[in-house]
Amino acid sequence: MDPWVRNPQADREPGPFREGDKVSFAYGSTVLVGTIVEDRGNLGYQRRRLYDIRVPQQDVPEDMEIELPADVLTLVEKAPEPKKKGKRRS
Repeated sequence: MDPWVRNPQADREPGPFREGDKVSFAYGSTVLVGTIVEDRGNLGYQRRRLYDIRVPQQDVPEDMEIELPADVLTLVEKAPEPKKKGKRRS
């Protein structure tokens, strides 16, 4: 995600998931697993939290991208914690 176009509200009020988390959701009669690529903030119907999710597809060159509310997602795996930036000793 380009930091210049990030949703500032998503940074001020973090939701239940963050970028890099693997989540599952029902897609028709199957359950798909994807990775959150963007927290869109409370833009959904009745201010529901929306997330952009990328799902790898077999036999297709491009991944599927879908936008879903937080209440239909289930956490599969947390994203690794970002490394803390600190002073480097020389």
